[in-house]
Amino acid sequence: MLFTGILLSLACTTDETPDTTDDDVVVDETLPTDDTGATDEANIVEIAAATPELSTLVDAVVAAGLDETLSSDGDFTVFAPTNEAFEALGVDLNTLEPDVLAEILTYHVIAGARVDSGSIPAIADSVADYTLFFDTTDGVMVNDAAVIQADVEATNGIVHVIDTVLLPPTIVDAAVYGGLNELVGAVTAADPAVVELLSSPGDYTVFAPTDDAFVAIADVASTLDQAALTGVLSYHVFPARVPSDAVPPMADSALINDGGYGVTALFDTSDGVVINGYSTVVIADIKTTNGIVHVVDSVLLPPNIVDHAVAAGLTSLLDTVAAANGDVAGSLSGASSKTVFAPTNDAFADIADVAGTLTENQLRKVLLYHVVPAYAASGDVATGSVPTFLDDQTLDVVVDGGVFVNGAEVVVADVHATNGVVHIVDAVLIPQL
Repeated sequence: MLFTGILLSLACTTDETPDTTDDDVVVDETLPTDDTGATDEANIVEIAAATPELSTLVDAVVAAGLDETLSSDGDFTVFAPTNEAFEALGVDLNTLEPDVLAEILTYHVIAGARVDSGSIPAIADSVADYTLFFDTTDGVMVNDAAVIQADVEATNGIVHVIDTVLLPPTIVDAAVYGGLNELVGAVTAADPAVVELLSSPGDYTVFAPTDDAFVAIADVASTLDQAALTGVLSYHVFPARVPSDAVPPMADSALINDGGYGVTALFDTSDGVVINGYSTVVIADIKTTNGIVHVVDSVLLPPNIVDHAVAAGLTSLLDTVAAANGDVAGSLSGASSKTVFAPTNDAFADIADVAGTLTENQLRKVLLYHVVPAYAASGDVATGSVPTFLDDQTLDVVVDGGVFVNGAEVVVADVHATNGVVHIVDAVLIPQL
């Protein structure tokens, strides 16, 4: 599998140059060469012009105004489609706008590197700023095209002749070319709207699990109906194009919960990119026409409120939940929508002396006092009293340059879960015990 190779190395090489020569493609051998076999006076465009089977490519390069660039000094690697490849595309190139034609052609070019067939990487970014995918298990494949003649040297680069025109990929194409078979199968089994979304124009970020990631949750996946599977996949999609060096602390996914909000994912970028505390980006910044893909080593399962507390590192809150009387965790994990004001670890440390004197039942009351039996995103909150899970006891909310609950400030708002929303506060809320 191609992405298995990527996981081992982003710059894997083959020990031997694959035999990819096609006798039907003939480069003009009368062009002068130096001792290394490179044409000492012919650049990439001149080589293509001297090769009859590449005449359509040459015409397209000239029409797009790229002939001067590909004749200039530098190191380029060009994957050159044959005339038959252009014919099979079934598109009259004369009908394409120059910028569209240029985008297609520059997708065939890697700049700044002379990549021979023995040094093919697993992925590479093209001049068009879309990613190319390679498989060297049997010759050289680039996306769905085979290299039929490799390593044609020029003064300013190297040319590999291919049998198929490369088209800039959508997110779905990237999953196919990348060998993410389990993900492709899951997308196919989900609501057709998922395929439509990931193939349509737009700007999305997708965290794409490896095949091994899907195998690891096979027992869970086998229990999912189409709607649940669609929900899981939607949780991997975010409505913005976000490169790995611009990942925010949290973001709302395309999965919409009962409150009408996207379910939040939490990100840790202190050492790479980790999502929800357990899924790590192993390949970043695969660029497509409609977004960016980051490959992850675990399937992201839509989190409930307790899951978010775990991912956010609210260990003191979780320890208190475990120590309290009754099934508080079950209440927080229940399907009904709710709002939780979750104290930070420092907030619990501030009341350590008091908390140490509380009984299990009193701890339960403290925790239930932080839970409102309705969905209340920060933008929907107004000044006033709100009911809690603790009978007959309310919280006093003040909205004034921020959101304050019984004087505690909301320091992180709107962590949306499948069953509600979490607002992190800087103090523990103490009810009448």
